[in-house]
Amino acid sequence: MNCAKDRIVKAFSKRRHVIHIAFLYNKASARWIYLFFFYALITIHGVNAQDLRFTQYHASDTYLNPAFAGSAGDPGITINFRDQWPDMPQTYISYRVALSQPINVLSSGVGVYVIQDNQGNGVLKNFRMGGQYMYQLRFSKKLAMNFGVDASLVQRQLSWNDLQFYDQINFLTGFSDASGLPNPTNEPVPASLNKNFFDMGLGTALVSTNWYLGLSAAHILQPNLSFYNDSESKLPMAVTGQAGVILFNKKRANPLYVNPLMVITSQGRSNQLLIGSYFNKGAFYPGIFLKHNFNSFSDVCFNVGLKKGLLSFAYSYDLSLGSLSGNSGGSHELSFIVNWKTRSTKQSNKNRDILKCPRFFYVIIN
Repeated sequence: MNCAKDRIVKAFSKRRHVIHIAFLYNKASARWIYLFFFYALITIHGVNAQDLRFTQYHASDTYLNPAFAGSAGDPGITINFRDQWPDMPQTYISYRVALSQPINVLSSGVGVYVIQDNQGNGVLKNFRMGGQYMYQLRFSKKLAMNFGVDASLVQRQLSWNDLQFYDQINFLTGFSDASGLPNPTNEPVPASLNKNFFDMGLGTALVSTNWYLGLSAAHILQPNLSFYNDSESKLPMAVTGQAGVILFNKKRANPLYVNPLMVITSQGRSNQLLIGSYFNKGAFYPGIFLKHNFNSFSDVCFNVGLKKGLLSFAYSYDLSLGSLSGNSGGSHELSFIVNWKTRSTKQSNKNRDILKCPRFFYVIIN
């Protein structure tokens, strides 16, 4: 049935499990084939699509909530790279480039971005290009409410020839015959291997001079991901909450900044909590976080960052726990941020039209 095939394709977007590997096997051992094949048979009914999740929240805040667009107070560019589960036969590689610009005279901010997400060594590719707009309603010198909207165009590309299905498996030779040629499959090829759709998201954030609370909803249109015209496979809406605070001693000339934060996301049957803290002393900002999927802890995340002038660079590593421990290779993530000041933004928070979101990677809080 087409709906069953779409579940297989959607498995690429399910980043909490690896059940898709049996269908993509090329060079792994037969033991891996049978293990994941039978695991897939008993769990395929529970597959749901899930968005890309960056660990470095400080470098992907506008990815989660459009209400943070332009909230750094200065124009800037952010580049993200993520390599998830590199030791698995099929890995996830993701790239993101985002630009943001405050518009102080309009109490607003704008942003544009592109995201390339390659799943299963490029078997399924997602390309997203979008824009964001934020309007800030300021209540006082120290408190404001941001409202944001995100609109994007998405293209999904499926490399059908690289897919492998259960009816191709020969328990002696695997997915190929004795001569090395792929075994035939009875699965029908979709009419089109490209899927294009429009997507939208909304967000809001309550911003103070040293703390913030945010709430956002992505995929509010719940677009159909199916490559088959006679079936429907909706992308579930993702609801995310964000909270953070900056703690430091104002009386010290070079204080230690502590930035505890929390991000909680719910999408379909998938839930995740990221909780932890960044620390900043001078140019360095290390961090440590825990990821919890509401059943057990899934990752311990370590971050090492460096900020010098207008530039920020960070590397983080997710150490997998539980069933993936020692098998996935964890996850590697890099970010590079450049924020530059313009003549109109060289003023204090007290006199600025837009109240900055408190992040010590962007500014030092006075």
